[in-house]
Amino acid sequence: MRLFLALFVPLRLSGEIGQAVEAARRQLPGARWVARENLHLTLHFFGERSGDQLAALARLLTPVVAAVPRFQVRIERVGTFPERRPRVVWLGVGDAAEAGALDALHARIREALERRGEPTEARRFHPHVTLARCKAPWRASDVQRIGEALHPFEGVSWEVDGIDLVASRLSRSGPVYETMARLPLAGERVVEPAAPDSDVSSPP
Repeated sequence: MRLFLALFVPLRLSGEIGQAVEAARRQLPGARWVARENLHLTLHFFGERSGDQLAALARLLTPVVAAVPRFQVRIERVGTFPERRPRVVWLGVGDAAEAGALDALHARIREALERRGEPTEARRFHPHVTLARCKAPWRASDVQRIGEALHPFEGVSWEVDGIDLVASRLSRSGPVYETMARLPLAGERVVEPAAPDSDVSSPP
């Protein structure tokens, strides 16, 4: 199974974002939009792992995450990548209290994984939620239309009370995510890892 650590956007908010970009979606038929229930921020990508490795990662990371108090994050801006010929649109996410809690959580996870010998990315952590991808670059007018639709969400925040260890598989309608273990922040109830599904095999 292919595993990653995710911080999901609350369903209420992801639904509102989906409604806001509905008009843009109809006018950009070539774009592949992330399903509302799948909107997330990736904290770490593990790649292909076995059921035993899933359980070991959950045991390793549960106390690491549980030592972090709940915190607020907020949508800071709408962005595209690459800058000159944009093919990806995303929402930049940051710490609502300016206390560095999101970066601190990511750093704790990274340190724990490195101590275990897990590979980690050298590049700087850039927290974002991918909304859509397109093979051909968007026109400037397309990017402006999406930005205008999403502008009201800049500054919107929500409380983070846990993260998910997620497996993904590919279906005809797009990727399907399954939470294999819920890793709660301080004060939340611990949920045991789910039994692995041998058919789960595609990346997030």
